[in-house]
Amino acid sequence: MEEVKYTGLRKVSDALCTLAWVVIILCGIGFLVGLGLIVRKPEASGVVCLVSLIYGVFGFLYLYGTSQLILVALDIEANTRVTASKQQ
Repeated sequence: MEEVKYTGLRKVSDALCTLAWVVIILCGIGFLVGLGLIVRKPEASGVVCLVSLIYGVFGFLYLYGTSQLILVALDIEANTRVTASKQQ
């Protein structure tokens, strides 16, 4: 059975993934609230709505990508360790 290493980094990756989903959900709610404000007050600018949407998408991509990058680096390290042990 293969030993699971770097549990701390795996927990950080899980936390970043969870935080990414929280960001996209909160920014989606902000987007919907902004749309509601535009409907109620037509003179209100759609800038808040647009900024919330853009921030949510880029924030989600950054956090989710970082969490996946950590997992890929851990998998590369594990594969390197397995390959090195087979060559000896």
